[in-house]
Amino acid sequence: MSNLRKHERYPLMVPIELEINGWCVNGELFDMSENGAKIRLDPVAAMGFSMLTGDSGKLKIETFSDIPGQIAWIDEHYVGLVLEENEAVLSMIAVECTRIAEPARVAI
Repeated sequence: MSNLRKHERYPLMVPIELEINGWCVNGELFDMSENGAKIRLDPVAAMGFSMLTGDSGKLKIETFSDIPGQIAWIDEHYVGLVLEENEAVLSMIAVECTRIAEPARVAI
């Protein structure tokens, strides 16, 4: 099976805050590419938090400026964002986040 992704994805475990519709919820930046991000929201913090595909918001990563984006997809554990930032800037942020990311958690 080949990888159909256009951009490399950087696996991360970086704490973030996602602001959508005037509400903020904590989570983890699970992975990031030059045009998007996969976010795992804290299930307790996300209770009562409402969002729909197409909603606009901001990804907040400590030490970086807020990154505007739009909800591309939602499932029961993750949210996918299309980020509205220059690909070179997103690539730099992703690489820098790998330096501050928690070590990968491995199930044994």
